[in-house]
Amino acid sequence: MKMATHLKYERHSMHIFSSSIHVLEST
Repeated sequence: MKMATHLKYERHSMHIFSSSIHVLEST
């Protein structure tokens, strides 16, 4: 359960990371 939560969090932060990269590339 702890592992699954960690993976979910990691996936979430990766999404935020790629989103900010996309925003930076747009400008």
